Amino acid sequence: MLFDCTIIPWAMTLRQSTRSARRRLRRLSVGLLALGMLCAVVPRAHAQDAVGPASGVSDADQFRLTFFTYDQMAYIEHPFYQITGDGDYKGAHGGIGGTFRVETPETDTQAGGLEKILHSLPAFAVEWVWQADLAFPSGLSVGLDYSRISLADKQALSGKSGVEVPRITMDTYYYAVPIRLFVFDPTEPGINYFVGVSLGLLNGKIAARPYSGATTEIITFNQSPYGSTRLGLEATGDNYGFRYEMRLVNADEVKFAANPYLNQDQTTIDFSGTMLRFSFFLKFGGAPAAANGG
Repeated sequence: MLFDCTIIPWAMTLRQSTRSARRRLRRLSVGLLALGMLCAVVPRAHAQDAVGPASGVSDADQFRLTFFTYDQMAYIEHPFYQITGDGDYKGAHGGIGGTFRVETPETDTQAGGLEKILHSLPAFAVEWVWQADLAFPSGLSVGLDYSRISLADKQALSGKSGVEVPRITMDTYYYAVPIRLFVFDPTEPGINYFVGVSLGLLNGKIAARPYSGATTEIITFNQSPYGSTRLGLEATGDNYGFRYEMRLVNADEVKFAANPYLNQDQTTIDFSGTMLRFSFFLKFGGAPAAANGG
C-alpha cells in the first residue's frame, strides 16, 4: 500500500529510542516551519514585483466544513508493543480512520447509548479563515477537528502469519483546536501551503484479552492536552477544496486506567507519531470584492 511504503518505514527508523525520536520530531518541525517562512516571503515578493498591486481584496472571512477524510496513523513505538510487551507487535502497522468509518466502535460494547452515538460520528472539521495583509502569513485559520483511529491486532500484524499474541482492539479519539498560517491568501482559489500547531484532547479505549479463554476487559486511556505540529498543502476552487496534511503528534503521556496483560505494569504509553489526513472541504463566504475603479 502506498501510504505504508511512505509512512511506516520512516516511523520505524525513529523507533530506536522514544526520547531521541521526540527530539528528532521537534527539530524537524522547527526546520520545516523555518523553511515555510522562507518560502512564504520570497515567492510573494517576487509575485508582487512581477504583477504589480492586486486589483481587489477579500472583504469577508471564510468558513470551511470538512466532511470527507481519510486518516492514517504511524507510531514511533507501537502502543500494542508497549502495553503487552509482546515482541510481535514491535514495528506493527498503524491505524486508519476517516469519514466512512461510521460503525459503532468494538470497544463500546459496554458504553451507554449517547456515548455510542458520539463515538460513531464520522471524522470532520470546521475552520474559520481570515486574510492577513502581511508577507507571512498571508492568511490564518482557527478550527476544530475530530479524528478517530481504530486498530485491531489482526490489522496491526497484517503480513505476519502463524503468530500467537495477546488479543487487543483499540479506538482512539483525537479532538484538537488547530491554528494554521498560510503562505498565500487562503480566501482565493489556487494552490496554497501552510504550517500550524494544535492542542487538544486524546482519549479512547482498548478491549483487552490477555490470554486465550480470558474475559475481555475494557480499559480507558487519555492525555490532556496533547499537541501536534502541522504542515501541508491544499488546492481550492471557488466553493470547495482538497487538502493534504501531515501532523507530527506529540502524545507521550497517555494514561491507562489499568494494564491487564501478564507481567506488565506499564500504564503510561507513548502515542507519538505521524498522522496523515487527506480531506475534501466546502467553502462559504470570502468572495473577492470588486476591483477598484480607475
